[in-house]
Amino acid sequence: MGRSIPRLTGGFSTYAKWKNIFVSARFDFALGYTAYDGARTWFQSMAQGTFNTTTDVLDTYTPENTNAKFPTYYWADQLYKNNTFRESSMFYHKGDYLAFRDVTIGYSLPERWASKIKSQGVDVSFTGQNLGYLSKSTLYSPESGGVGIGGGGYPLPKTYVISLKIIF
Repeated sequence: MGRSIPRLTGGFSTYAKWKNIFVSARFDFALGYTAYDGARTWFQSMAQGTFNTTTDVLDTYTPENTNAKFPTYYWADQLYKNNTFRESSMFYHKGDYLAFRDVTIGYSLPERWASKIKSQGVDVSFTGQNLGYLSKSTLYSPESGGVGIGGGGYPLPKTYVISLKIIF
């Protein structure tokens, strides 16, 4: 269904300062590959019959919904009555992404204020890490790869940091 390993991976960063305000950002990307959304097939097929299902089942074939996107929904489909659980091109998607890995915005106090505490400089900043992706991937995280039924691992946690840097 396509290449499961990106043709191109990389990253870039930027830094800008205007007066006493500074901004930095770091990004990474992967391009040219296809991801399989195995988790979606598992939840749509209800293969164990114990999971909460997704809203995708509202767009499954019924005699009243003949133009549905997905095949007929069978609860606990362990006999593979429909195509949902079988590998199908409908569950392969473009995996390309741009990740917002690290974004910082900060302020450097004027030297006259910093000198009042006998400091050469004081910076206050706020940083967000793993903030999100630009992607058409249907996976919970484009980086998970979507290999096999489970899709592999957990998404990276979002982290927020407030920092104070005092230079003596």
